[in-house]
Amino acid sequence: ITLKDHNFYAGEVVKKTVLGINDQHTTETWTARWEVRRRDGGAVVAGGVLRPRVSPFSRVCEPFAFTLPAAGAPAALDLRLDVAHADGSPLTNDTFALAVYPRPEAPGHRGKTPFLLFDPHGETAPGLAALGVRTKPLIPGAARAGRVLLMGRRALRGLKQLPFTADEVARGLRVVFFEQHCSDLDKIGLRHEDRGPRQLFARQPGHPLADGLTADLLRDWRGHATLFSAGPVLDRIPVSSRTSRISTRGNVASAIIETPHCGPFETFIDGEFDLSYTPLVRWRHGRGELLFCQLDLTGRIGVEPGADRAAANLVRYLGEPLPPPEWRTAACLSASTAEHITRLGFAAETVDGRLDSRSHSVVATAADAAAFAARRAEIEAFVARGGDLIVLYADAALLADPFFGGRLRAEPVRYPSGNLAPTDHPLLRGAGPQNLHWRSAVDLVRVASADPVYVPLLDGFAGVLPAGKGRILLFQADPARFTEITA
Repeated sequence: ITLKDHNFYAGEVVKKTVLGINDQHTTETWTARWEVRRRDGGAVVAGGVLRPRVSPFSRVCEPFAFTLPAAGAPAALDLRLDVAHADGSPLTNDTFALAVYPRPEAPGHRGKTPFLLFDPHGETAPGLAALGVRTKPLIPGAARAGRVLLMGRRALRGLKQLPFTADEVARGLRVVFFEQHCSDLDKIGLRHEDRGPRQLFARQPGHPLADGLTADLLRDWRGHATLFSAGPVLDRIPVSSRTSRISTRGNVASAIIETPHCGPFETFIDGEFDLSYTPLVRWRHGRGELLFCQLDLTGRIGVEPGADRAAANLVRYLGEPLPPPEWRTAACLSASTAEHITRLGFAAETVDGRLDSRSHSVVATAADAAAFAARRAEIEAFVARGGDLIVLYADAALLADPFFGGRLRAEPVRYPSGNLAPTDHPLLRGAGPQNLHWRSAVDLVRVASADPVYVPLLDGFAGVLPAGKGRILLFQADPARFTEITA
């Protein structure tokens, strides 16, 4: 049973092929019995018998087809194949998992305002129409704050200037990029690969963009992706020396984005080497956002259940208002700390003037112990009013400050190579195993506490300690101690 496409809609005709190879000196006649059963109750849905005759050292392809039953809810099926010799003795068997889904209704368009569409090649508009999305062409110079702008597939091709500005995004414009080619992603500063993954994984299953996207719905999509040619070069920019692949059949995405290491990027689906690549990533900027959807939706909407689910999630997400941003500027106790935070891709400034718990988060490192002591009273008042104090890479000297009241202690450890177990906590939303492992032993400082309100995270290398109306947030994994920037 060759093709891996496995998700279908009720009432569809499923076509499969048995590929047999005869490695014997004699001509063989086989009896191949196949049947489809429901996995829950074992009821037979379809079945049949094939009797191929195979010459010595040759192969044979035997197609067969069956119609799926009606389904009011997703149902798991098993396609079983039993092959026997002409004398009835068993030769081999195989089982292939299938799933049948009821055909969903189009999500439709929420709200009175149509989405703006920039689709110069006309490749995305048909799929949007099938989803019930109302669009209107983008008009240069028209007001866009608070609107949704959809950038169609290959929309960046040949574009010399983006049809929107960073200021428009900051004022509430939401921009969605559908499938873009590697060379065009390159122009806007995103690293990428054209591996064409056939299997991906939801990073944030609870987020509306990943709702219901199981691992089964994110693998081996039906048909061919068409963003690239079939190969072997895949129209690529040679950014990797890894072996090329042939065919785009089954691709869930073609060009995938390497998850940026710094800045407020958030991924919802991951895959490929080290789970370090994503076809669905968001960047918040002010009151707006940029969302890159590299899933191969074009040509799959209405055909592939996984593509339909992902597209419906996207439409529903865009139909809801974007929550207001909760950005705060890092108020750092030294210029070196401010420079460090800036390098990580976040707004930072050196403490100057009164601290505002609504717009600041105070950041201190072990190197700031003296400055921390000098501003202790100010920081205490800030946290008491509801501010967040972020303590990075604390050591025993900093935690000995009277501000902490002996509630925290530092424990130097040599931590072996391996993985930290992800912790289910809002502060670690979107963090996966690719962010929590490294390849060699490293000296770190674990923070421990006997205080019952302290919440340890990541095996003690992070934690949350309530204080007044605010919080003390600790993070101990100093990137400078790791040879891998992704650790």
